[in-house]
Amino acid sequence: VVGYIVGYIKGTAYANTIFGTGDVESNIVIASIPDETDPYNIVPIQLSTGSTYAPTRSALNLSLHPENLFRKVAVFGKICPYMRTAGMKNTRNYKFI
Repeated sequence: VVGYIVGYIKGTAYANTIFGTGDVESNIVIASIPDETDPYNIVPIQLSTGSTYAPTRSALNLSLHPENLFRKVAVFGKICPYMRTAGMKNTRNYKFI
C-alpha cells in the first residue's frame, strides 16, 4: 500500500484517528493525500513488535519519528481487517518514496 503518513489511531477504531504526531508506536495511518482529515479516507497500518517487524515499527512510528508526518511511503504486509476497517497487519517492510 502506498500513501502519505498522516497520523495514528489512539485506541481500537479508526474513528479515533489523530491527524498529527503523538505517543503511539503501534500504528500509523496513511492516506492518498498529505492533508487528509477524514478518518473514513485512511488506511491503518499496524506496526507490530517482534524481531521480524521491529525495524519497520522503529522506523515508521510517529512517536519516535515525528518527521515522518506527511512523508510518502510504500508499506508491505497483509491486507486484512484492522481497527474495525480495511487495513494492514504484519507490516514487515517499507520504502519512503
